[in-house]
Amino acid sequence: MSEKLTKHLDTHDDPPTMEQSRELPQEEEQLYEKVDTATNEEKNENQYKAVAQKLALEAEQSNKKNNAPDTSEVRRGTITKKQLNDSFKKQMKNVEHEMKITQRLTSRFIHMRAVDRGSEILSSTLARPNAMLYGSISAFIVVTVVYFVSKYYGFRITGFEAIGAFVFGWLLGISYDYITAIIRGKK
Repeated sequence: MSEKLTKHLDTHDDPPTMEQSRELPQEEEQLYEKVDTATNEEKNENQYKAVAQKLALEAEQSNKKNNAPDTSEVRRGTITKKQLNDSFKKQMKNVEHEMKITQRLTSRFIHMRAVDRGSEILSSTLARPNAMLYGSISAFIVVTVVYFVSKYYGFRITGFEAIGAFVFGWLLGISYDYITAIIRGKK
């Protein structure tokens, strides 16, 4: 076996064929085992040198492969939709690989195209940050005031007060957003 290796290293002919390259990892494992298990007397200097040369050659080849940029991944010009989608899918696979099964299913549901688009539409129209903030603040203030007034006068709260106050504050927040967009110009 070491004869094959030294023969391959000494003859700088063509690179190994597919069949030979499949044999090399097995040979390498066996050579590692031989070097590790051999005593000082059993170590043949030629075998040891052959293993060292082979490992140095493989390390050099792997460094060349790792340092060379992959031409398929080099971006030139603007990013196309296909490149963007491929990058998104690749990133999602990498992230989902580290998740638990429940988290993975939730992530897949959230990132479905229909759910994602629906979320974007809602966030740009109905669920605006200022609208939600104004709705929450007004609901808190109105419900607090109504609670103390109802306790003082002794009438019951129906539960619609919180919903009505939130909708009122939400309308204030939406109108504030649209008025500032008209005055400042759309971003």
